[in-house]
Amino acid sequence: MRKELWSPLIQMTDMEESPTEMPYSASQISNRSRTHVGPPVDSAPRATSAVDFAKVFNTAMVKSRVPETPDFFAELFSLMETPEFKALTAAAQTLSEQESISPQEASERMIRVFRKMDQIWSSYLCQEGRERVLNS
Repeated sequence: MRKELWSPLIQMTDMEESPTEMPYSASQISNRSRTHVGPPVDSAPRATSAVDFAKVFNTAMVKSRVPETPDFFAELFSLMETPEFKALTAAAQTLSEQESISPQEASERMIRVFRKMDQIWSSYLCQEGRERVLNS
């Protein structure tokens, strides 16, 4: 049944790759009319099954996805304008002055500590979750 739900998507994708390709034989024309996803080709009304609706819906879901292109610079700039980032740079400046190191070195040290803490917490939470699954 799962293959049935995706077959219209595959067929539509195949048709999109070569939209000008026309069927040359009667069997190709017959096969294309049997796999038609839209309204029935003949004028006689017929009941549409849930599987047919699922096929159409799944195809529409995939075709309607618009890939978002992130604007990295705009996002970075907006983050740099936040009070949180300003507090981080102020802390790096303070560390630089207290330890007599460059602002670059102070920033790198702070980032290394933060990343190490984040890694430890991630590992801990992953292990904790694993233990809960194993104990339940």
